[in-house]
Amino acid sequence: MPFGLTNAPSTSCRLMENIFHDLLYNICISYLDDINVFAATPEQLIDHFDRVFTRLRERGLKAKPSKCVFFKSPIEFLGHLVSADGMEPQPDKVEKIESWSVPHCLTELRAFVGLASYYRRFIKHFATIATPLTSLMKGKLKQFVWTDGAQAAFEELKRALLDIVTLAYPIPELPCILDTDASHVAVRRLTELRSQ
Repeated sequence: MPFGLTNAPSTSCRLMENIFHDLLYNICISYLDDINVFAATPEQLIDHFDRVFTRLRERGLKAKPSKCVFFKSPIEFLGHLVSADGMEPQPDKVEKIESWSVPHCLTELRAFVGLASYYRRFIKHFATIATPLTSLMKGKLKQFVWTDGAQAAFEELKRALLDIVTLAYPIPELPCILDTDASHVAVRRLTELRSQ
């Protein structure tokens, strides 16, 4: 990732997308400074490594050996454990939610609401449930006052975050609804998926 550059993370992601455009989601996935290569067999994986490293070499990019891990399963990626059996939340992340204590200040409240917001699409009526918490973050508070409504919302969001449905991942064999933006890249990818 180019350090010192404005918008380095988005620039890096765009670069990886350009380099691996036809390989993404087929043999590898990239996010920020992570490139995960996958395959069904060890032999196939070696071939995929070769293709990925060739692309990097052709563009004058290098992978730092001390940051590389090969033939590891499961791997940690974006807060999840990914293996041949599928994806699941990292146990330490779930444990953090379970043991999250009641916020005692605005900073702690913002941290919890930020985490919960990450999963907002999976929690029915998220905005309604979180209203007592978000109202505590509005305006300039002279004093942080934790109310019964805030406590109830905090407990309900924790329950929802730990719910098996919220933590579940799609099963590719079953029908599902895919929400995406209307960008050219997303529309092209959706068209490719439909044709398969």
